[in-house]
Amino acid sequence: MRKRRGFGLVYLFAVALVVLVAFFAYAAWWFHYREVHPKVVAAIPTVYAEEILSEGWLLWHEEILATPYAGKIVYSRPHEAHRVFKGEAVAVIDTGRERIRLASHKAGYFVPGLDGAEGAWRFSEIWLGSGSPKMKAAFKWFENGHALKRGDPIGKVVPMPQNLRCVAFVAATPDVRRSVESGRLSIKLMPKGLPLSTEVLASEELVGVYKVYLSLSPYFPPSVLTSRKLSFYVFVGERSGVEVPESSVVMRNGRQGVWVVEGGVTTFRDVHGMPISSGRFVVTEGLKAGEIVIEEGGKAKEGGRVLLW
Repeated sequence: MRKRRGFGLVYLFAVALVVLVAFFAYAAWWFHYREVHPKVVAAIPTVYAEEILSEGWLLWHEEILATPYAGKIVYSRPHEAHRVFKGEAVAVIDTGRERIRLASHKAGYFVPGLDGAEGAWRFSEIWLGSGSPKMKAAFKWFENGHALKRGDPIGKVVPMPQNLRCVAFVAATPDVRRSVESGRLSIKLMPKGLPLSTEVLASEELVGVYKVYLSLSPYFPPSVLTSRKLSFYVFVGERSGVEVPESSVVMRNGRQGVWVVEGGVTTFRDVHGMPISSGRFVVTEGLKAGEIVIEEGGKAKEGGRVLLW
């Protein structure tokens, strides 16, 4: 009985040993297969427009309009910045005895509200500042029926015509540098909008960015008057390149590049470009359309053998 039990244990041990050896053999084959059959992709030709998201702070001339009478106010167009001519009624104030028309003293835009920065929002302070200027308060519309004292503000007038100006910080790429030095910078106020050519009134190169003073003329819709901050895209034109997965691009010894498969062997090659949406990367220099690269660049090595079939 003991002999049979001992034989059974030896048999089980032998079976386990065979299974273990088979497992390690399969694992070694699988890792070797994966090493010589990594996922590869072909560089796809593409045309893209480089657009750099930026932000700036708007500047315009404005004058606060006050009421010479006490009473309850009713605006002709509440909660709306709109165009007015000189002498046009913008509101009526009910003094309790009579209703008096309040008119704009200049032609331009009338805004029935304030943001608290009127009179304190100056070009010199924004230009000399190193970052986003601090707003004293958020914009607030004035309401119909609000009781006012004599001399209280009812809104502001932005005289027209005048140029809408902007102080902005823009990444100092080579294309942006060329545009700034030419005196014109193209911007897009919406991703799918048309480029607007702006005049560079002044510029200063800081660490990695340009501080620019732009004239946005002829762009000046009344809708911008409720916020002094502007987000926009710097448009530096269309160019051709090739597209690969962003995972293909790695840093090696301080150099950005991809692993190119040539003659069944991986070789690291320097590339220039930028990431775009959906995990893709546009290569502008260093790679041609149709060339094969390793999809997971972080798993490749110099001189690795790759079988493409």
